[in-house]
Amino acid sequence: MPAGSIEKMKYAFSYGADAVYLGLVDFSLRALRKGELIDETNLKTAVDIANSLNKKVYCTLNIFACDSDIDKLYKTIDIIKDAKPHAIIISDFGIYR
Repeated sequence: MPAGSIEKMKYAFSYGADAVYLGLVDFSLRALRKGELIDETNLKTAVDIANSLNKKVYCTLNIFACDSDIDKLYKTIDIIKDAKPHAIIISDFGIYR
């Protein structure tokens, strides 16, 4: 199930989801950039909550990246690695490279 915020993630788990996918605000096509979204400050919290419930989090990096996005990703990649999501979903091979 999609989870645009920690609150929505908790709802998804409460209603039976085994896993959620969520996009970091700067790297998600669906982020409306308002409200409490998943970003580099709370991604690890989201993964920790999922782990405590024996659930999974898949982090999406699904923008079609420009050079400025890649520069931002270089600054964020260690945060993503530290959070240890269960998988990363990538749509743009530029981000993969």
